[in-house]
Amino acid sequence: MITNVTLKVTTAPLVHASQRKGIIGGSQIGTLVRDAEGNPLAGCYSSEYQTYRSYIGIEENPDDSAKESFYAGNRLEDAIAKWFSYDMQLHNPTVGGETVDEDVHELDFQYIDPDEKRLVLHPDREFSVGGKRYALECKTASAFAMRGNKWPELETIDRSKIPAWVPEKLEDGRPLVVYDGAKSVMPGYYVQCLWYYALAGYDGVFLARMTDNRLFIYFVEANVVFEKMLYKTARTWLDKVDKGYIPAPSTFDEAKDKYPLHTKGKIFVADSKLEARLAEYKILSDKKADVEKAIDTCKAAIVDTIGDAEIVKSTDGTKLATCKNGTQTRLDSALLREKEPTIYDKYTVTKETARILKVS
Repeated sequence: MITNVTLKVTTAPLVHASQRKGIIGGSQIGTLVRDAEGNPLAGCYSSEYQTYRSYIGIEENPDDSAKESFYAGNRLEDAIAKWFSYDMQLHNPTVGGETVDEDVHELDFQYIDPDEKRLVLHPDREFSVGGKRYALECKTASAFAMRGNKWPELETIDRSKIPAWVPEKLEDGRPLVVYDGAKSVMPGYYVQCLWYYALAGYDGVFLARMTDNRLFIYFVEANVVFEKMLYKTARTWLDKVDKGYIPAPSTFDEAKDKYPLHTKGKIFVADSKLEARLAEYKILSDKKADVEKAIDTCKAAIVDTIGDAEIVKSTDGTKLATCKNGTQTRLDSALLREKEPTIYDKYTVTKETARILKVS
């Protein structure tokens, strides 16, 4: 099988996302790449440090918002694939004069680079038309994400750049719009699609995004120069890790994970760069305090206006806010210690907390 970069490719048993020890896949490759300003790519819900942890066998632990995105994406993946198949008319024996060899389907294996077996990929779906192989990546995006400009502006692609069999119209007669994946897909997802070209040599890669009640279809063209760069980046990264490289953390939680314990009495003498960082932290902390005070003042004014009302609505009946009592159940440890000291001592555990940064 001829591919864009590896020249040959083999297959291996499918490895679940939670068992990525010793491998780098398509959803991770974007975390190893930086944009022109050196920033992580938009569309990567993980980080290079989390990819490293996953590579050495520690399961990734995304934050709650990312977990919700993963859950939604996994639950809706099949629906998106079926919607894409219907819009592209792949449920028919032929489309655009080409034989539909295989409907859009999941793979029960993953592709693997035979020269560097730690590089793998597993697209969401695969299908064949006219003897040519195509990959499909399924994504979801909320209206909130769209308002946050996390996706680039939509730009349609020249139809001469997409497979000739792609229909010009949906079965109900509406035009089938295909957008340019290189310009209208978040960079992290774009890199993921190019990884499919690089490692498996697809004849085309599509990305389908569902937002609210619409499906957006993108076609990602092959870019061999970029694909070779990705492949080299992955190989270079693995070589660095083999030699002991550990990526820099990108969040405070990652930093505490990398250095969980302090060494009592150890002193670090700050240079000018660190002093500047500490000064920046102090300024940002002061701004945060000011913002939190402003927020508290605003909340006080709102509650003072609505009094004991539970719900705030606009004149047209739209719900704008709620302000109501909640419930909380907690153990009164002071009372337990006073009344039942033996039980308190038996079930009290003293342990070290995570490190806390305090700047003087």
